[in-house]
Amino acid sequence: MDSIRTSENEALRIQQQPTNGKPAGIPAIIQQPGLLTTLARLSTGYQPEPDRELQEKTYYDYPVLKAPVWSWEIIWYFFMGGLAGGCYVLATIASLFGSKEDRVVARVGYYVSLLALLPCPPC
Repeated sequence: MDSIRTSENEALRIQQQPTNGKPAGIPAIIQQPGLLTTLARLSTGYQPEPDRELQEKTYYDYPVLKAPVWSWEIIWYFFMGGLAGGCYVLATIASLFGSKEDRVVARVGYYVSLLALLPCPPC
């Protein structure tokens, strides 16, 4: 019960302090200029230098993605692999669901798939 009275008295004392243009309710010790800066410097070692900080790169100065390290062989590997997979799927659909006239399409699809896989065999 005493702690409640103490906190009420402290709140009244803070409200009754002259503000001198500063927000009311903030203790006078925090309103001193440079106190927080001094405490931060002593506890963390950080010394603010606005001129240097404006010249440093910020989060927005860095690219979102790194530059790729791929060469042109990797691009062709993906292209030929996709071409081979697509041709094989279409040839399989033509051989399973197609008529006798579609056998030529299936055979050409299988051969193109094989030719596309030759430059990029799986490792």
